[in-house]
Amino acid sequence: MSAGRDAAKGIAKPSSPAATCRQAEIPETVGLVLLVSGGISDQVDLDTAVALCRTHRGDPQALADALVAAAEEDVDGYRDDTTVVVLARVG
Repeated sequence: MSAGRDAAKGIAKPSSPAATCRQAEIPETVGLVLLVSGGISDQVDLDTAVALCRTHRGDPQALADALVAAAEEDVDGYRDDTTVVVLARVG
């Protein structure tokens, strides 16, 4: 049997999960879009995120770094994986 098959059942399995692609129209009045993982949305409160967006408005990399740094451990000491993609409109 080739890789990607369940040898016991002979059933083909995908080697990776199917990708999901979405298209969204972002209004011209929106200058900044954040794509964040659960580690950010669960562990950085909205007021902190907004303040960081204002502070680092002109530097997308600094904003991403600041959001990742702001993710705090929960009461049990767990800190989720953190990912941030900052899309900034130019021009």
